[in-house]
Amino acid sequence: MAYATWRETNSRVDDRNRTLAMLGAIMDAPQSRRFSGYWQHPGAGRGDRAADDFFANFN
Repeated sequence: MAYATWRETNSRVDDRNRTLAMLGAIMDAPQSRRFSGYWQHPGAGRGDRAADDFFANFN
C-alpha cells in the first residue's frame, strides 16, 4: 500500500529529483547498528580462503 501511495505522490516528479530525494534520505539516516561491521564477525575470512583453495587445485 505504501508503495502505491509513493508512486501516486511522485508520478509527476522526474527521475533526477527522485534520485536526489532518495540519496538525501539515505545520507540523513543514522548509521545502522545492525549492519555496521557485519564483515568483522569471527568467521568472516573463511570465504576468501575457500576460494583460494579452490583455485589452487588448477595449478
